[in-house]
Amino acid sequence: MKDILDNPFIYRLWQAPFNHQKVAPVREYEHLWRGKSVLDIGCGPGINVGLFESASRYVGIDVNEEYVRRAVQKVKGDVSCTFIHHDALESLPINYKPDVLFCSSVLHHFSDEQVDIFFSRLRELTQREVPFLLVDLLLPDELGIPRFLAKADRGDFARRESHWLDLLGRHLGFDHLIPLPIKLGSVVLWKHFFLFGSLKGRH
Repeated sequence: MKDILDNPFIYRLWQAPFNHQKVAPVREYEHLWRGKSVLDIGCGPGINVGLFESASRYVGIDVNEEYVRRAVQKVKGDVSCTFIHHDALESLPINYKPDVLFCSSVLHHFSDEQVDIFFSRLRELTQREVPFLLVDLLLPDELGIPRFLAKADRGDFARRESHWLDLLGRHLGFDHLIPLPIKLGSVVLWKHFFLFGSLKGRH
């Protein structure tokens, strides 16, 4: 499954019926990036670039080189958009200070130690608190389709809510996680969460 989804075309087909559900709560915060700069971490093949069309500048990074190549083709000629083949666990190779950070379905691919590194890299970009919009995968306690699919996911680190709260609380200021069930019709396939918070600045 992992190798199949590494193909940008297959990935877009797989995400098409569900991505609008994943970003629905993010749209409510459009005022944060209108006329501002956005960093999309784990941008895939540009699947969410349209979400940020009111931003003055959009930078998307992804570790998959073919995803980035397809994303560049998608926005060809749009000078406000930049896509970079980059590992989010390494320092960003450009001087960029985003006003808003967005990350969807990335952190469950990282161990706890890697998540700590991930946030330390983001703190290299700014000394101030920055709005952070996060969507990621929950591991439900109860048996059923969402737990089965979370266990079968390409990412090896789907976490229970309590684990996410502890891990993210080290790095983000936020109130709570908002449940985000991803459905096919009336059937819940995955249980995600949405978080709006702020990246804690360097001390």
